[in-house]
Amino acid sequence: MITCTRPFIFLGLIVPTFFFVSSEASCKSGCDLALASYYVWKGSNLTYISTIFNQQIPEILRYNPNIQSQDSIQTGSRVDVPYSCECLNGDFLGHTFSYTTRKDDTYDKIAKLAFANLTTADWVHRVNIYDPTQIPDDFPINVTINCSCGTRHVSKFYGLFATYPLRPEDNLASVAAETGVPAELLQRYNPGADFGAVAPKMFNRHRVPPLFFFFIFSQILFLNCVEPKCPRTCDLALASYYVWEGTNITFIAEVLSSSRDTIVQYNDLTNADSVIAGTRVNVPFSCDCIEDGGFLGHTFTYSVRSGDTYTTVAETYYSNLTTIAMLEKYNSYAENRIPDNAVLNVTVNCSCGNASVSKDYGLFITYPLQPGENLSSISNSSGISAQLLQEYNPNSNFSSGLVYIPGKDDTGSYRPLKSSSTGRHEDARMGVHISRAHVLMAFQAGISSGAIAGIAVAVLVALILAGFLYFGVYRKKKVKSALLSTSYDESNFVDHKQGFPNFLGVVKLVFELGGSGDNLGKTSGALGGSSGAITGITVDKSVEFSYEELAKATDDFSMANKIGQGGFGAVYYAELRGEKAAIKKMDMQASKEFLAELKVLTHVHHLNLVRLIGYCVEGSLFLVYEYIENGNLSQHLRTGSGREPLPWSTRVQIALDSARGLEYIHEHTVPVYIHRDIKTANILIDKNFRGKVADFGLTKLTEVGSGSLHTRLVGTFGYMPPEYAQYGDVSPKIDVYAFGVVLYELISAKEAIVKTNESITESKGLVGLFEDVFSEPNPRESIIKLVDSRLQDNYPLDSIYKMAQLARACTQELPQLRPSMRSIVVALMTLSSATEDWDVGSFYENTALVNLMSGR
Repeated sequence: MITCTRPFIFLGLIVPTFFFVSSEASCKSGCDLALASYYVWKGSNLTYISTIFNQQIPEILRYNPNIQSQDSIQTGSRVDVPYSCECLNGDFLGHTFSYTTRKDDTYDKIAKLAFANLTTADWVHRVNIYDPTQIPDDFPINVTINCSCGTRHVSKFYGLFATYPLRPEDNLASVAAETGVPAELLQRYNPGADFGAVAPKMFNRHRVPPLFFFFIFSQILFLNCVEPKCPRTCDLALASYYVWEGTNITFIAEVLSSSRDTIVQYNDLTNADSVIAGTRVNVPFSCDCIEDGGFLGHTFTYSVRSGDTYTTVAETYYSNLTTIAMLEKYNSYAENRIPDNAVLNVTVNCSCGNASVSKDYGLFITYPLQPGENLSSISNSSGISAQLLQEYNPNSNFSSGLVYIPGKDDTGSYRPLKSSSTGRHEDARMGVHISRAHVLMAFQAGISSGAIAGIAVAVLVALILAGFLYFGVYRKKKVKSALLSTSYDESNFVDHKQGFPNFLGVVKLVFELGGSGDNLGKTSGALGGSSGAITGITVDKSVEFSYEELAKATDDFSMANKIGQGGFGAVYYAELRGEKAAIKKMDMQASKEFLAELKVLTHVHHLNLVRLIGYCVEGSLFLVYEYIENGNLSQHLRTGSGREPLPWSTRVQIALDSARGLEYIHEHTVPVYIHRDIKTANILIDKNFRGKVADFGLTKLTEVGSGSLHTRLVGTFGYMPPEYAQYGDVSPKIDVYAFGVVLYELISAKEAIVKTNESITESKGLVGLFEDVFSEPNPRESIIKLVDSRLQDNYPLDSIYKMAQLARACTQELPQLRPSMRSIVVALMTLSSATEDWDVGSFYENTALVNLMSGR
């Protein structure tokens, strides 16, 4: 491991060059981290830079220790912004950011000003579909920046580089002098570069011969050495909650996903029903690695009450354990437009200790400083020396913000720092434990291979017998725990060749868990984002129903109660324990899909995702959901359904709701969930005509930043992007593509596959129909012929056209050119605001008005 006492800078300059486009990839993989050297122009600030790069200000500050105040950065200085360097389409290393256009933006202005010459106008033009003279306002576009992961032929010692646009005064000698790096080494990292070429020469891209393209960049790539961001995680951290007037333990337990009894265990409370304002309460939670190793933290969920703002949530309800900036980053709502009953992601930082400071402390308190507190007072109240506190918080002056303090566990003792951050079961509670060391000892003792084989067979028989005994006594409890466990792949439980549950797989799970299901319900992770994450559940969040109760509620699953039929089972209406419910009955062969839905819906809770109430595993597999009154979006869009046409403003709102649900599973969970079957039939509409994403039976999970996966083809034709239909490549961008098709359906009310000639079996994808319109001389006017005729003239054409443009961006052939769901949410929020004037008011709440407007 290399320790750097100061940054080393290496220049990488790519001059205007023609490259031949061949079928052979120019890169195979990227790297987790690169830096963009942002030249600070007059009027820019850290808030603007963090927005441009979708990066948190504290994370930017980690790479810029010279910045004294985040509120004021010097014009003409540089700010290093971290981002991931990816292999784009197998051709080159880079990263595509999503930028929301502003009024009067041009590609040249975006490249030179917004991105401070980190890209060029020509490069921005080539990765977007808009003509330079017709760039829409308030719309997400792609901005690609090149990067480097190093060159082994030059040196194997440097692996972190930054893209550095040269300024007029820069040259090889000046940069070498500034960084202390020999000019020879800089030149070797940038062979053929002219370090004095700062003004990129503009070329007419249409003059480039076929099969050739060029880059026009002036860049410097430099290395900086940093330690891993998340060297460890830990099962336990403490949040120091400053008690404000009027709060109580019940409320604190609710917002921090704990319980009264648990909080009492960690605090010396004489009366749990009455806590004194101005005191502190320590609340336990798990400390996880958020944003693919970005930082340690845990993301809680908070249900918004009327009148709530980010300020009240951060400073009052979470008692300054989080910040307004954190809330803005991990939620898509504007500060003054947070809807009631929305679910907010609330991220709280934490610490797991530092072995280089001390190994005596392994449990830490996230401690928001109050006015009047300082290093001395904290040392006195905690009993920890001021020197040790300062070493644990080297960048804090203990006047404001968060600090981390060693804390005591529920026994009143300080926990030592664990040598490993991974928790393993060291005991075998069922009395069967054959370790690797025992096997080696057997070989060293000279036992014959036949004897060893005999022992292995005997042990296997013992395991199976123990398994039968185990399942005979505790079957129901363990099956429930196994199904709800998120630490094991569903392939452990399903024999895909035979299509029935894999007994040995479940036995394997039981023994790996040490024979007890008691720990399966504990929360083991958090929500993040993009990102925070929920990685653990509490078992009692989903109720286990008996078969008898479900059969009684559905009149023995009668046809009268049947309300739907899907690919994996029938759906029945029921009323269970005072709540309307929809019960999906699935065959045992659908166990993989059953497990997939359980994994997602017991981990992920969001206003725009259908809610799972419970399950049953007796006889068949049953999932019990909240009942959604108005069916699915497909039913509302198709003529002949007998339903009133959805007004345009309602369609925009449903699109926004669905996008928020998808953004949540893409950006705010670890692992990331990919739905793989987004379509109008899987978007449900509640009584208030708000959208909820449903049917997670085909969901795939992947680690953040892991790129695309290869998998078998599932889903619905018409919604599949090329890379998935042809190669089985899975990434969040396949959901983006399918969502673009849904947007086209909202405009046209046509199906994803459209018959082009009624007399024969010709058909065409909806994407192709809209592409034909976009290729016409005046697409804005031509698009009218694809608009749902039932809307008549009750829609703003500008809104229709902008949604079509967004859908077109979503359905780009190359996944790298599609926007993220976060960018889509921002675009739809803007579109929704602009469409509000077209809202007919309480359209669905006033039947008389509906009838009057319909001429009845």
